[in-house]
Amino acid sequence: MDSHQGRGSLPTVTVVLATHNRRSTTMRCLESLLHAADEQTCQLRVIHVDDGSTDGTADAVHGMLPEAQQILGDGSLYWAGAMRLGLARAYESKPDYVLWLNDDVVLRESALRSLLTLSPDPEGPTIAVAAMRDPSTGHCSYSAVRVQRSWRRTVFTPIEPSHTEEWASGDTMNGNLVLVPRGVYERVGGFDPVFCHGMADFDYGLRATRRHGVTVRVSREFLGDCAQNRLSESFRDPTLSLRARWALMMSPKGLPPRQWIHFQRLHGGPTWMIPAFAPYLHVLLLHRRPSRIRSK
Repeated sequence: MDSHQGRGSLPTVTVVLATHNRRSTTMRCLESLLHAADEQTCQLRVIHVDDGSTDGTADAVHGMLPEAQQILGDGSLYWAGAMRLGLARAYESKPDYVLWLNDDVVLRESALRSLLTLSPDPEGPTIAVAAMRDPSTGHCSYSAVRVQRSWRRTVFTPIEPSHTEEWASGDTMNGNLVLVPRGVYERVGGFDPVFCHGMADFDYGLRATRRHGVTVRVSREFLGDCAQNRLSESFRDPTLSLRARWALMMSPKGLPPRQWIHFQRLHGGPTWMIPAFAPYLHVLLLHRRPSRIRSK
């Protein structure tokens, strides 16, 4: 496959997909991807990073897409670690675009065409973000986000899709369905190696917009379905015991102190130490009250 977009040719899009033990969910996602990637939209390539699945996910993906490149982990990568490996592999062939795709996303047929319209130039400075709909509520679950005007610089507001605007811009984004052109990933690079699961997508977007002059555009309509992570059974759940909440908070999918403090130090501004330590004090001292943590 030619990795450069020539005159009159279709853009090359390399999809990076990270999975772990969600075989049926992953297959539904890939089926929707193939429906969205018709022969008139793009030349598609898939890099699949499976982080130690024991439910046959890797074999199922290979059966559906035998041409996909697979990277097999041992279960210790988590989302950001798996995506970091996949992105590094994707960059090797210098595709026009790299598409971040969560395996719990169901794309609409117009998703890829809409994202390519938002970021039409592979050498340009525009990241295209798909707004996601929670199928159980019909509300926006994931999208681009804006930093709230506050002394805290890491409180974010999701951007609801607007049918009246061509596109809206944000400061960073959730990484569920994101199209990154070559002109951006060659400047910004990959995920920060400090992050193993969450925060890597927000960090990437903030680095892109604040240090490299990149624009983050979000679709004016929902381009896919993706259920929002629930408060229940997370460290933000005030009904759990203090011991349970603290254990979840320290886990890779919670708010590991090294990663959270690193994120705040990079992006929190002069008062970064306050939000860096506030969540831990909140759980320890006020664990019976609902959490107000808004950042990823």
